[in-house]
Amino acid sequence: MALLGRYRGIPPEEFGAILDQAFGPGAGAGAVAVYGPLWNLDEPPPLAVDMQPVLQLLPVSMRTMREWITEHASAFAAK
Repeated sequence: MALLGRYRGIPPEEFGAILDQAFGPGAGAGAVAVYGPLWNLDEPPPLAVDMQPVLQLLPVSMRTMREWITEHASAFAAK
């Protein structure tokens, strides 16, 4: 996967592990099941997007998936 700044596509297993860490064991299994087949498709990856044009127009800062999940963990917690 091509690096976009400090961002990179993360393998489904790594993403699943982040979800497991944030929400408990097994939480990432669904993400791995859904994104695993997409990860193995030919280049360019279907979920890869060049964000530079967007970042030039919008005053936003990108965060890693780990940062985003950590920031929003309470929204997914059991109530």
